[in-house]
Amino acid sequence: MLSDLDMIDKIEKTENIQVESTLNKLLFKLINFEWRISDRTIIEHTKLQKRTVMRSINNNIELLKSWGTIEEAFDYVQTIDGIVKEKTYFFTKHQALQLLSYMKRTDHVLDLIVDILKEQERLEPIAKILKTDQEVDYKIEDELKSYVTHLSELIEILKRQYKPFGIFNDAITKQLDKYLSALGDEYWKPAEIAEITNKKVSAVNRLLESKDYQIQENGVWIMTEKGREFGVELNGNLRWLLRSVL
Repeated sequence: MLSDLDMIDKIEKTENIQVESTLNKLLFKLINFEWRISDRTIIEHTKLQKRTVMRSINNNIELLKSWGTIEEAFDYVQTIDGIVKEKTYFFTKHQALQLLSYMKRTDHVLDLIVDILKEQERLEPIAKILKTDQEVDYKIEDELKSYVTHLSELIEILKRQYKPFGIFNDAITKQLDKYLSALGDEYWKPAEIAEITNKKVSAVNRLLESKDYQIQENGVWIMTEKGREFGVELNGNLRWLLRSVL
């Protein structure tokens, strides 16, 4: 017999699965508050050869850009020859419809045109809501940065006033400086994050992996497209914002 709490937990998990399933079925992906469809999705739904679709894109890339910016993303894809870096194009509704107009009018192509028009009409209001939410998030982030600045100034004053009395020794001062830096936009190596958060380096890497920010291939950590929101790659080393592991 399930308790009330167990029943609520089960319902929430079921709803989350249903939402995730719905999102996975969408043709479009939200990028910078604009719904876009990838070349991979177009290939999948039109049943055309990849080289055919890519030829249409390459031959008409400048015309497609006349409708606005074409978003590009790079991902690591497993092939017979190993992992390769592959580019993906993301098109707006107008760009996608223009691209499809260059292709042979098969039933699959016509069905995709209809599906794009239907789905875009449903999704557009959602993008506007999310953009409003993001603007609120930016305001909160600005307030947090202001708070960190004031906190930093306060600590500097305290260090000057109380260091002569031995309250702020070098070790404490160094640790405070490190925490303040970590709250900002500085990127850190996993070993440095481990030291700041009092975790093992392996635990930090596994946490980043569990969040789908990185994958391991032949003993080497590779940043995923999702991870690029929180990390950068410098001289072959991955560095992360501290909030990526919080």
